[in-house]
Amino acid sequence: MPIDVRKPGLSTTIQDRGREGYYHVGVPPSGALDQFSLVAANRLVGNPDGAACLECAYMGPELVFGEDAV
Repeated sequence: MPIDVRKPGLSTTIQDRGREGYYHVGVPPSGALDQFSLVAANRLVGNPDGAACLECAYMGPELVFGEDAV
């Protein structure tokens, strides 16, 4: 499905549940700032709990989807 990014937003990132177990090589767990909301949003649209989402801070992006989407 094509997604046209008209405006990226002020701070929009792609986040998931993070990467546990790699701190010893310099990779912090990171992941979504609000893990509860990540899981809730994914469940609302039928995705697995840890599926990647857009995390938008301040001002969200302007996106145009090429077909119907949830």
